[in-house]
Amino acid sequence: MKNARGSSRLIVVTSILVVLGGSVWGLSGWLASSAAQTKSNELLAQVAEADALCLEEKFTQAQTTFEELLPLAQEISEREPMALSMSLRSLAEIYRLQEDHTKEIKSLERRLALSQQAHGADSVLLRNEHMRLALAYRSAGRFDDAATSYQRAMELLKNSGRGLGDVESMVGLARVRLAQDRPSDADTLARQAVNELGGNPAANASVYAEAMNIVGESLRRTGSILQAEEWANRALAFREQHFGREHPEYADGLFYR
Repeated sequence: MKNARGSSRLIVVTSILVVLGGSVWGLSGWLASSAAQTKSNELLAQVAEADALCLEEKFTQAQTTFEELLPLAQEISEREPMALSMSLRSLAEIYRLQEDHTKEIKSLERRLALSQQAHGADSVLLRNEHMRLALAYRSAGRFDDAATSYQRAMELLKNSGRGLGDVESMVGLARVRLAQDRPSDADTLARQAVNELGGNPAANASVYAEAMNIVGESLRRTGSILQAEEWANRALAFREQHFGREHPEYADGLFYR
C-alpha cells in the first residue's frame, strides 16, 4: 500500500514538474517574442524618423541613419520585412537624388528580391518595383536591363487582367528604344500608348503628351520631318490646353520643337 501511495505521489510530482516546465518554456518563448516585437517596433519608429528627415530634405543625415539601420533590418527581415523594405526604398530615392545610380540600383534590386519572396515573382504587386528599376537602369545607361524591366512590368499588368495596357511601361520602353537607336520600335510602342489613352488622354496627360513627342522624334530620326513637326505641334497644343503655358510640362514640349 505504501509503495502504491509513493508511486502515486511520484506521478503527481512528475506531472506538476512537467506542467511547470511547459509553463516556464511557454513564458520564455512569450518573453522572447515580446522582446522581438519591441525591437521591431523600435526599428520601424527609427525608419519613420529617417523618412521624416527626407521630407525635411536632410538627405545626408537620412542616408547615414538608413545605412546604419540596414544590418538590423536585415537581421529581423524574416519576421519583420517591412523595415528593410522601407529602408531600401528610401535609400534608393536618396541615391537617385544624388545621381548615384549604382547604389540606387543595388537598393532597388534588393527590395525587388524581398518583394518576390513575400508575394511571388508573378504578383502584379511587383509591377511598380520593376518600373522603379527600369527608370534607374535607364538613368545609368543600362538600356538592355531597362527594357527587360519595362517588359516585365507590362507582362505582370497584362496577366493580372486589368483593363488598359500598361501605357507608362510602353512609353518608358519606347524611350529606351530611342536610346538604343531603334526608332521604328519606339514609334510602334508610342502609338500604341496614344491609342490606349486616346479616349481619355487626361487620365494620364503627362504620358499621353510624351508618347506623342516620342512618335514625332521617331519620325524625325527616320527622315519624316514634316510628320515629325505635326506630332510635336500636336503634343505642344495638348500640353498647353491641359497644363497651361506656365507649367513645366509645357516647357518640356518646347524641347521637341
